[in-house]
Amino acid sequence: MKKIFYCCIALCIIALSIIPISANNTNTISKSEAQELVGKACDFHSDVHLCSQFDKKPICNIYERKEEYLYDEDSGEFVGKKVLFPVYEENLPGGSYDGMCKYAETLYTEDIAPSSYTFFADGYYPYEIYLERNKKGGLYFQDINGDWFLSGLADYSAAYLNGEYYENKDYTKISIDIISGDSQSAIAKVDVHNAWGWSDTVTCKFVKTKEVWRIAESEYSILLAIGRYGMEEYRADVSPSTGDSAAERATVLGAVSLACLIPAACLTLERRRRGAI
Repeated sequence: MKKIFYCCIALCIIALSIIPISANNTNTISKSEAQELVGKACDFHSDVHLCSQFDKKPICNIYERKEEYLYDEDSGEFVGKKVLFPVYEENLPGGSYDGMCKYAETLYTEDIAPSSYTFFADGYYPYEIYLERNKKGGLYFQDINGDWFLSGLADYSAAYLNGEYYENKDYTKISIDIISGDSQSAIAKVDVHNAWGWSDTVTCKFVKTKEVWRIAESEYSILLAIGRYGMEEYRADVSPSTGDSAAERATVLGAVSLACLIPAACLTLERRRRGAI
């Protein structure tokens, strides 16, 4: 009977050690909140990067383009030209360029919001260039008359979510798994793919600012900002991982250690009891 009693105590201690971990997860971003932010960010990426003649409200005029000649800042030599497409500001998210910028701040933290509409995300931009040009603009260009132009067009989004989401734009269908979090930040895994067969599960970080959740710099934000190759470089250079976060490893090791120590303690108590008899 006493062995059973000791086993029950051991199980209770292990259960109590796990409860605080679960409680922390309930105090973080909800799955539905995370799904909505991830979905809106993906839609925003498409809305500001893609343009087709078949769009009901195209963001630019693909037929009336102008060319800007580029020269080296130091030597003054001609280095190429940039093709610019006139932007229909009223069709941008928020109804104008400034409205688009403000809308991005409802999805991302303030420091990375500009990157969501700065780069041509279908191409390859090394992460170092992303850092250097983050606040210099590039995809959207304003001429001396104050008119806005788009300097690059992509045929396909840098990342799509799972197909069930696009059937009815139902955020609850987005494949996402919150793996850690507290009242101020959280980490989730999001399934993504592109039009060419590439697929991956990327990390998305959320941060609570001014009592609301926003997407912070992470694999997901980099993917939507500069594309797959830049994201993979960011993953290798900034967040190398074996698949388990430090917090997850510490939790597992702590639980294993506790599970190993309790039987030893129970055995010691049993031996002392027998010695006393």
